[in-house]
Amino acid sequence: MSKEKIVKLASIVIGLLITIVLIWFGLRFVQRGKAIDLNPQDIKIENVTGTSFRVTYTTRANLQPVVNYGTSSTALNFLVPPSETNDLGNDQTKYMHDITLLTPGTYYFVIRIGEEEINNAGVPFSVQVGEGAGVTPTVGVGLLPTQAIEATPTATLPTAAPAIKPLSEIKNCATDMKSADGTIKDGYTARDYAQCIKQNSQ
Repeated sequence: MSKEKIVKLASIVIGLLITIVLIWFGLRFVQRGKAIDLNPQDIKIENVTGTSFRVTYTTRANLQPVVNYGTSSTALNFLVPPSETNDLGNDQTKYMHDITLLTPGTYYFVIRIGEEEINNAGVPFSVQVGEGAGVTPTVGVGLLPTQAIEATPTATLPTAAPAIKPLSEIKNCATDMKSADGTIKDGYTARDYAQCIKQNSQ
């Protein structure tokens, strides 16, 4: 084999390797872009009862997502496909998963779309069914559902300010302006007391 043929063959092999690597990186880039498009928006936990709850979210149409759930955050052994879908147009679909036949307790879940797992910043979402159920917390990607607590305001009656007589009406400075322990009553100052004494001595 001549030197020219070896150089030509080596150039072809190197060119093929570079082409394969570029195609691989291009596919990874496109898949990453698709994965970003798949991220569900407007994730909600709805219809929480003593034995069930519903997970809803919006993402691209024509997907086959599932909700993996369980009673342990490390063992999400059960899966539920969408119970309903609602075409929103613009290649967007609302997916609804009804998780039913539950016993009271805390349940954990993630949304799985193909190889992508959508969770709460690295941990599964959680919801309480049974006692205290019936709330409809709203969540978004990276947020835990929270139970709304209704606060009952307590009424506080304003305290009446002590009756303060104008200095011109005070006849006895010691009894009207001083308390039993000899201190000046609230609402008056030492200057007021001195002015009262001066006024009454005239």
